[in-house]
Amino acid sequence: LGEDGAFGCWTFSYSGHPTVSRDLLQSVIELGFLERELGLSQREGFSVVDIGAGYGRLAHRMAHAYPNLRDYCCLDAIPESTFLSEYYVRHRGCTPPARVVSLDAIGTGLGPFDLAVNVHSWSECTYEAVEWWVELLAGLDVPRLLVVPNEPEELLSLEADGSRRDFLPLLERAGYRL
Repeated sequence: LGEDGAFGCWTFSYSGHPTVSRDLLQSVIELGFLERELGLSQREGFSVVDIGAGYGRLAHRMAHAYPNLRDYCCLDAIPESTFLSEYYVRHRGCTPPARVVSLDAIGTGLGPFDLAVNVHSWSECTYEAVEWWVELLAGLDVPRLLVVPNEPEELLSLEADGSRRDFLPLLERAGYRL
């Protein structure tokens, strides 16, 4: 994987090493974790749904890292993020396997998925919104879920009044375990 600094990405150059960015490093860490835990490169094929895909960073990196990726579905409740994600993955030349589905089209053409990922998104959502997404994943029978929270050891939503609420019980109720 490489970094070209496109789209305003801050890059850093160190003598004798390729250009890096925080985006690239974060992707490498997440993909490395998934590889260690799930052995994605050893599978004949796999599919991913990204809840809160943002601008499509992880879709781009995963599509280029794994030739056996069959489908990477980007979902986001923020229309601007959906637009940027669609533009970004198309610009990066990773469609297919990456695709973007708008919130109003979520009921059509989803699944099956081997893995769901959520990177920092649910930590910025209300408990009610997290519950809706988790119920969607449970309804799709997604067997594995990677959640990267903002807090180092807790899964906390962000409520309208600024309070935080533990959403781990939602995941456990849907059958997900640490």
